[in-house]
Amino acid sequence: PAARELRSRAVPAWASLADVVRGASVRYEQHADTDRTFAAFTLASGTRTFLAEEFASEFDGHIVDVGGGLGAVAVAIATHCPNATVSLVERPEIADRARLALGHERVDVHTSSTFQGAADAAVMSRVLMNLDDDDATALLGEVRCWLHPDAVLTVLDVVGDGGAAGALLDVQLMARSGGAVRDRAQWSALAEGAGFEIVEIVAVTPPLSAIRLRRRSKGD
Repeated sequence: PAARELRSRAVPAWASLADVVRGASVRYEQHADTDRTFAAFTLASGTRTFLAEEFASEFDGHIVDVGGGLGAVAVAIATHCPNATVSLVERPEIADRARLALGHERVDVHTSSTFQGAADAAVMSRVLMNLDDDDATALLGEVRCWLHPDAVLTVLDVVGDGGAAGALLDVQLMARSGGAVRDRAQWSALAEGAGFEIVEIVAVTPPLSAIRLRRRSKGD
């Protein structure tokens, strides 16, 4: 699946790079095959285990997985934390596919317009890298409204270090989805613009890091 994704998505993205540089708009489309590819990557990279183990097994609060695709991470969290309430929030077309794919009764699937209530924690894996700064700020701002004041949002994403690999991925994301690889300063600015602050950044598995955010109070 990963090879098919590379051929069908990444290669055409490079082919359209010149048009993007000249100002052409980019529309990132995710379909059922892409859902399965992302789920396979989540399994192979161990990220679902890492995100599930962000929480103690006895955690009994409400956890929301933002942009969690077909729900692999959400199910892993619900299995690891049997007393927790777990919600998955996705775009409408992906939420419909997730409802069909999920069989775990403790994972509720929502869109941003149907999700209600305040969560005790949230996770977001490989979502913001596919968004430009305006859309990323808007999404983070929306998520902020879902969280209790002391909640932590764990963002699993790429933190650029100035190396060639990050630069190449940055260009590919720009052509593919309009997204970006952000360095620590850019992540800090993005978080601040959405009403968050960075608690810490921890390397997980190349090229991903865990960026832990908490809400900034109005006095901060």
